[in-house]
Amino acid sequence: SIRQQLKEYGFRSVSSSEIALSPFTYRPEIEGFELQTTISASDLIRTIWAYQSGMLEVAREAATNHPGMLVFDEPRQQSTRDVSFVALLKRASLASKFGQQVIFFTSEDKTRLKEHLVNLDHSLLEIDGRVIKSLRR
Repeated sequence: SIRQQLKEYGFRSVSSSEIALSPFTYRPEIEGFELQTTISASDLIRTIWAYQSGMLEVAREAATNHPGMLVFDEPRQQSTRDVSFVALLKRASLASKFGQQVIFFTSEDKTRLKEHLVNLDHSLLEIDGRVIKSLRR
């Protein structure tokens, strides 16, 4: 799942076929080393997406302690390409079919976001301004 997603998200730092999960930490690695030191910042973000979504997907078929929910806070940090973000949204939209939930908090342009969500199973809650606001008396 993780390797497949890395391809979908446009991961380019190394061949996704070289990525493995550590049997000790369960984190993505290459040749026994954590990826953080060998890949670009945008590919690190793609790896985080793939890892988190991959663990959610594993919980659909295997007994795990995964809560069946993911929360992404500004997943487009490091300016990942639209094609990567759209692939993540498509993958996440499948969660509801398995009784799972994926929540995104994003400041993505509303028009572009709505274009990305066309034909995807989703609920969109728009919040104008800041989510947390100071109460002034």
